[in-house]
Amino acid sequence: MKKLILIFVVTTFFIFLSSHVVKAGWDIKEVGNCGAVANYVSSLALDSANNPHISYFDSFNLIYASSYNKGNSWDTESVDSMIAFSSLALDSANNPHISYQDLSGFPKYALYREGIWHILNLPPYISGGLYISLALDSADLAHISCQVVPPILYYVYLDPATGGWVYDLPTLYPAVSDGFYSSLALDSNDNPHFSHSEASGSSFNLKHTYRNGSGWVHELVASSAGGGSLALDKNDNPHISYIDSITPALNYASYNGISWEIETVDSHGYNICSLALDSNDNPHIICQDTNGNIRYFHYNGSSWETETVDSSGDALALNISLALDSNDVPHISYNHSNGDLKYAYMIPDTDTDSDGDGVEDDADNCPTTPNGPDGGICSAGTIGELCMSHGDCGCEGECSMNQEDTDEDGIGDVCDNCADNCNYDQGDADVDGIGDVCDPDAGCGGCTGPQCETECFP
Repeated sequence: MKKLILIFVVTTFFIFLSSHVVKAGWDIKEVGNCGAVANYVSSLALDSANNPHISYFDSFNLIYASSYNKGNSWDTESVDSMIAFSSLALDSANNPHISYQDLSGFPKYALYREGIWHILNLPPYISGGLYISLALDSADLAHISCQVVPPILYYVYLDPATGGWVYDLPTLYPAVSDGFYSSLALDSNDNPHFSHSEASGSSFNLKHTYRNGSGWVHELVASSAGGGSLALDKNDNPHISYIDSITPALNYASYNGISWEIETVDSHGYNICSLALDSNDNPHIICQDTNGNIRYFHYNGSSWETETVDSSGDALALNISLALDSNDVPHISYNHSNGDLKYAYMIPDTDTDSDGDGVEDDADNCPTTPNGPDGGICSAGTIGELCMSHGDCGCEGECSMNQEDTDEDGIGDVCDNCADNCNYDQGDADVDGIGDVCDPDAGCGGCTGPQCETECFP
């Protein structure tokens, strides 16, 4: 139950009584600096503290980004040149590993250790790298699958005995063209499993291929199917989300230990999806539909629940990446058609609303300053006074009650020290309440910019 908050301002008496419980929603952020462009084909992983890490393509560069404040700001660095397709995984020490297709069109692998990126070619240096997928085994050694020329499914891994690469071609080429939409997962014995599609006339057949210790096993999961995403449950049974290549409905296939069970999750059209299993082995799926919207599906144990994450219609059908944190909260990365890279996570239901403005703290861009439907702050007119409508702010006044964020830096205007200038870190070297990026006299001997914080207050 929310508390009654009594606030007195001059002669005006306001009562903010919030019985409003915000339904779980999604917090959507831009990755990188404001105005970043041409950021595509991302891959998302979460570290042991549930912080997001993303690899992506930016103007022929492989970029690695990490955030430690829920995506409000990002540390980015260039790793190597690349064309497209990357897959990111974090090891037990939270070091990033990335497989990707380089600028010459070959698959590569990058590992970050002791402050240095180590870039390795993959044998036997076959042209390809499409649909690349990376997984780390119990010893933090890399396993990689992708499609290579002619086309065929290609698999390579680091041998724990020798420390060198071992590669294999698990499927049936030259009988079929294969390796489309490959997705890799490792079971409890570190054996590889792949979902992949092989060409079948003008369509695809969805296959599950795995190594059982003595050889490769090939299973047909569904006909006329592509865009698969694979996850293994606690019993090492495979689960695959995929798109029917004819309808194109979203389907879900799960192996029950004896046979495959297949169901249609949603009959509307979809382009690409990503699957993850939660701590109860229930599936979560994030998809981009054919209208450019991002949709989320979750099986609650008895039925599928669904909601729209991004209804802008601008999502790009290149890829989408899903990861669940330690609380089974979904996090995703995806792209807009203008090149913006987006990171989003679900905001869990909570009844904490510190400022009583009707927006719960986890979703509030000013959690201690009211700027929601149950009360706000005057941003024009009698600036700074509490208000319930524009009229409370005097002639030509404005009451901020809609989580206004002019510069889109994730910090609401009423608590942003530079409301018109993107500044995730809110640096204020001279502590005058005006952020460095918009302070005409930031102090510190004329120093301006976020660096003043460390130069003046080391």
